[in-house]
Amino acid sequence: MRVQLQSKLRRTSGLCALAVVAIALLWPRGDSASANAPLAMAAGAAHTCALSTDGTVRCWGLNWRGQLGDGTTTDSDTPTDVCTQPSSCSPLVGAIAITAGASHTCTLLLEGQVECWGSNRFGELGADAPDVCAVEGLGTYECSLLPVHVAGLDADVTAIDAGEGHTCALTTLGNVKCWGDNSSGQLGDGTTSNSKTPVDVCSQGPPAPCSPIDGIVSFSAGGKHTCAISATGPTKCWGANASGQLGDGTTANRATPVDVCSQASPQPCSPLSGIIAAAAASEHTCALSSSGNVKCWGLNGGSGQLGNGTTGDYQTTPVDVCTQAPPAPCVPLGGVAAVASVGYHTCVITTMRGLKCWGYGFFGKLGPYQPSAASALPNDVCTATFPMPCAPLSDIAALATGGFHTCAVIEDGGAKCWGWNEYGQLGNPTASGGIPTDVLFDTKPPPMPPSTPTPTACPLDACMPDAASPTTTGTATATEATTPTATPTHTRTPPRTATPHIVGDADCNRKVGALDAAVVLQYDGGLIVSLPCPSTADVNGDGRVDALDALLILQFVAGLIDGLPP
Repeated sequence: MRVQLQSKLRRTSGLCALAVVAIALLWPRGDSASANAPLAMAAGAAHTCALSTDGTVRCWGLNWRGQLGDGTTTDSDTPTDVCTQPSSCSPLVGAIAITAGASHTCTLLLEGQVECWGSNRFGELGADAPDVCAVEGLGTYECSLLPVHVAGLDADVTAIDAGEGHTCALTTLGNVKCWGDNSSGQLGDGTTSNSKTPVDVCSQGPPAPCSPIDGIVSFSAGGKHTCAISATGPTKCWGANASGQLGDGTTANRATPVDVCSQASPQPCSPLSGIIAAAAASEHTCALSSSGNVKCWGLNGGSGQLGNGTTGDYQTTPVDVCTQAPPAPCVPLGGVAAVASVGYHTCVITTMRGLKCWGYGFFGKLGPYQPSAASALPNDVCTATFPMPCAPLSDIAALATGGFHTCAVIEDGGAKCWGWNEYGQLGNPTASGGIPTDVLFDTKPPPMPPSTPTPTACPLDACMPDAASPTTTGTATATEATTPTATPTHTRTPPRTATPHIVGDADCNRKVGALDAAVVLQYDGGLIVSLPCPSTADVNGDGRVDALDALLILQFVAGLIDGLPP
């Protein structure tokens, strides 16, 4: 799973859920950042992957279905390259986003294509898989030990996300396509038939012809359900609903999208509005509002995964995540910039780059102070068990929640994981329990000297999102190393000193950097009503300032393109 980009972009762009690289570059970068540092992370049931700033992907942990993508089924307790060929690994390059399902992994490439690897039991790879993986006691299943191309998605994908056994993609037209497990209708095509190829999420099911939903700007795939946010309409969900995780006031499965209701009664449904990001878990869902608050709905039994201070059975409509438990009145958790949820726990990054988690805490996935218990309220993730009081983990730039573990990229270097480590999914053989431990990215030979200067971090007050109206979440760099290869890699170009009229300088600060993309995204989402430099913000010269301009700026800042249009 991966965090959601917080933005209310209009349908005209179709790019609101920009690839994870876009999310990450909106945070300040540390001086110690290397050209192949972790940019974002994704966590599955028992494996973890990291996207690097050079466009490569590394994975570690359980590998019984080939979900590490290194051409083997051997587990790894430290990061290993995702390869494009089985012998003498040629690392996959050009990745700009990653996501992980229970036992599969997918990446979005710069050209808008999607490649997946790992389990293909339900067709979650989006294509026929060439390998067969055998697991003692579980039989044999179709799988791919190396990335395979998702059929039919050739150049128009802007975001991806994986559920337990299904995967979905957002297109430039604002449509959503899904493939894989459809046992509960989670593909949204009006049927319950699995599909090895992407199918449109439809506004109505058979026998009526499919009318693809459109105007979608962000989405999240959960255990067996999926949720999506439109630019102008309500939040919608579809799939499994036995615990109320669709938020429509019922517990009936839905094979096509239904509105999430703002309250249980009165009926008819009053659609939930003001949502800018969603995070779908196994049997509950959480959503981030434009005001920086979080609401959750679905299963809550015994673990408190809804975060409202209770452990009741379930809620079929949203409730506020609170900072104090009943009988005290709920004080909604505020100042949230990103939300991630998978399994039975949820974590958020705050606008001050702190980290809070709640829900099921077995194996210490909530942090060292909840090694086996549940927490029905958000708590800081601490750096160690002692001394007291808690020393909160800070400078969080990106977040990934797995089945029984949690990981975070630290703003000025490195990544940490905590929780279950049976298969090495924490990326460090010495890690155990709830104490955040460094992922061992530096176990390989040092890289060759970079061909471009080390990027300069922008000032904290200039790069941080406005706490009153948070706009983005993402990842930062870390000092990690990879084995040099002959394969060309992308290196991040530092922000460039500009003239007052340079293309891409949206904030008029005489530099082109990630902050310019943040300004464009805020404008396109209606969070600000004017631009400091509107003429230079229209990067592609199409007469509009929208998320496509932001994407071009981000690609330029990351060094993925050599220059911006004149």
